[in-house]
Amino acid sequence: MLHSIKNCPLRSSLAWITVNTNKQVIHSTAEMKKLLGYDPIQKTLDRLWKPAPTTSCIVQTATRTLSVCAHSEDDIIICCTDITDLNQLYSLEQQREPASSMLMIVIRLSMYGTIEGVFPSSEEHPVHFEIGQPMMRYIHSDDLSLFCRELKHTTKQNMFRRLQLRFDTTEPYCSQNSDGNGPAFVSGHFNVISSTIPEEDGKVTCLITFDRSSTSLSQKTIAATTTSFWRCAFKCGMTIVATTRLELSKKTEYYLRNAAQSTKERPEIDRLCRVISYCIGVSQSTLKAWFNSSLDQAFEWLFHKAFYSNDDLL
Repeated sequence: MLHSIKNCPLRSSLAWITVNTNKQVIHSTAEMKKLLGYDPIQKTLDRLWKPAPTTSCIVQTATRTLSVCAHSEDDIIICCTDITDLNQLYSLEQQREPASSMLMIVIRLSMYGTIEGVFPSSEEHPVHFEIGQPMMRYIHSDDLSLFCRELKHTTKQNMFRRLQLRFDTTEPYCSQNSDGNGPAFVSGHFNVISSTIPEEDGKVTCLITFDRSSTSLSQKTIAATTTSFWRCAFKCGMTIVATTRLELSKKTEYYLRNAAQSTKERPEIDRLCRVISYCIGVSQSTLKAWFNSSLDQAFEWLFHKAFYSNDDLL
């Protein structure tokens, strides 16, 4: 990630040196002298450290492993942070499982989840963690609540945690994977190895492992699979609903027709028709026939409104 010296994530350690065009140290902070164990003024870079074989951002001194970041101003300013403990932990894990099929990377986090150290910084790993970035930026959105909750417990209780998380394999600040299909994710184990309480500095050291044979799934593939699943589920579900509704409608029609017929035969209806026919001068049989016809029409309207008016939605 391109950035200036003012925004360098390693600058917070206050350990940096200034180098001239001859790669000779012309200035060093007190923190840098303490980190090296001596005053590096007038010494050349090749006498201070040796670059790691896989990357230029990690160097090895006589006693320490440092993560470095160089900035070209009038002179070259190199910021440093100590990752010796991460290197040692990585070496121990490698010795414990020399023939492991897992890719391992050790990361130091602040109590707020910001990456402060990474080892090793190798292109071999599927996820490109960068110092200064929040760890949440690399974690699938569905796993963030689990990560934040467990990180909070870890910093408070100094407890060992092991989580299964999905990590973003795209380059930082890149919205698409190399195949153009959007973000891709790979599953990994997030293991909290140690932590310090917030009253000290709240640092968290974690080991992340990835299976070498694991395959990243693009967001487009996940979305397509999910869409297909729900389309099939919806189609099957609508078939079940339609079948159920058909059976329900048949039973409901049967009961409603019986209810309507029973209503027609009620003696109260006959008495009502007789009273009305006397009042308006219409025969009782004519009035009863009109009532039966009206009741049948009302039943048909109500039944079709309830069961057939939304068939176009299926």
